[in-house]
Amino acid sequence: METLLEWSAPRGTDRILDLATGAGYLARRFAPRVAWSLGVDLVVEMLDAARAAAREEGITNVGFVSAIVERLPFGDASFDLVLTRRGPHHFADLPLALDEIRRVLKPGGRLTIEDMTVSEDPLQAEWVNAFERIASPSHGRALSPSEWREQLEKRGFVVEHLETRERLKDLGPLLARVSAEERDRLLAHLSTPQAREAGATCSDQGETTLFCRSILLTSRR
Repeated sequence: METLLEWSAPRGTDRILDLATGAGYLARRFAPRVAWSLGVDLVVEMLDAARAAAREEGITNVGFVSAIVERLPFGDASFDLVLTRRGPHHFADLPLALDEIRRVLKPGGRLTIEDMTVSEDPLQAEWVNAFERIASPSHGRALSPSEWREQLEKRGFVVEHLETRERLKDLGPLLARVSAEERDRLLAHLSTPQAREAGATCSDQGETTLFCRSILLTSRR
C-alpha cells in the first residue's frame, strides 16, 4: 500500500477515482491527501459498507457510486488520478474499461494499477487463469506484464513505473472454504502436468502452495 501511495503521488487538488473499490479502503485511504475521492463498485452492499466506514472515520471528501467500469457515468476529463487495486482481472471487458479510464482522465492524468499478473509463458499463464476461474467465477483473465504495457500503450498511455512481485501462496485456506465440488476441481487442476511448471507444489504433509505474481504500475494519459 505504501508503494502504491508513493507511486500515485496524490496532490491536494486532485479529484481521484477508485475503481472496483469494494468496501472503499483505497478511496478512504487516499481521501485525506486529495480534494475529492470517489469509489466505484458494482456491489451495492459493499458500497453501503464503504459509506458506513467513511462516516465512522469522519471522512467528508469521499463518495461512492454503483457503476460498471466499462460504462462510467462521468464526463470526459473528470479526474486527475484513477486507481484500481485487485480489480482488473475481474473486469468483463478490460480493453473497454481502459478506454473508459482514458476518457474520464484529464490530459496528463495518472493511472495506477495493482493486480495479479501471470507469466510471459502462454501455457503457464493459461494454467493460472484457468485455476483462478475455478476458484473465483468472476475471474476473467490476468495479463502478463508485457500485455499490460501493450494494452496501455495502444491507448496512448505512457507507462512510467512497472514492478512485479512474487510470493508463495498457501492454498489451504482456499481449499477449506470452497464447496466439495470446487475443491475436487481445484485439486484435479493442481495435479495436471502444467501445475508444477506454473509453480504449484504439494508437500508430503499435504501442504499445497502456488507461486503467485502481482504487478504494480503507473502510467500517464
